Amino acid sequence: MKGTLHSKGPHLRRGLAAVELALLMPLLLTFLLGVWEVGRLVQINQILNNATREGARKASTGKNTYADVQTTVSNYLTNAGITNLNGLTVQVYNVTQSNAGPNYDPSKATCLDQLQINVSLPFNNVRWIGLLFLVTDPSTQMNAQAIWLSNHDKDYPTTIVPPPAY
Repeated sequence: MKGTLHSKGPHLRRGLAAVELALLMPLLLTFLLGVWEVGRLVQINQILNNATREGARKASTGKNTYADVQTTVSNYLTNAGITNLNGLTVQVYNVTQSNAGPNYDPSKATCLDQLQINVSLPFNNVRWIGLLFLVTDPSTQMNAQAIWLSNHDKDYPTTIVPPPAY
């Protein structure tokens, strides 16, 4: 009798691993997709920061307009693989001149003016996972900001008096 009970034991537990996997798989899959989406969020945040910095660098030369800065940011994002630019906003402020902006023309900045560039992109444009339980508010924005000093050339002073001849 002891032999018959013992031989039934392993047969009763044969499908237990499959049942446990079936119960835990939705939870494990949810965690995996969540980690994947957070990784995407970090990646896009870095790309957006880099695009904003490139726009700020373009604005700081003193030779480029607001449209040039906007084009630089858009091109950087497109080259980085972000093709859905619907809702992209690029704002340029001159903080030194009392926050002149949001469409400030950086070519009008004077030397060492502080230029602030803000870039915003809807999160729904860049997310990978469109599952119902991971739906975010459509108005959720990813934002980046860069502050750069204007390197606009100063005019050469014309009032310099040459030293006297000896």
